[in-house]
Amino acid sequence: MLRFLRQPVTATEPKGLPTQMTHRIISTILEMSSSILE
Repeated sequence: MLRFLRQPVTATEPKGLPTQMTHRIISTILEMSSSILE
């Protein structure tokens, strides 16, 4: 699941600033879901 979620982020990286915000949001979601799974 983690790899699947990270792929769209790397695919949109060249777009610049919006990607940084998206990456932060996704990383936050990943941290929350990982803590829930643990």
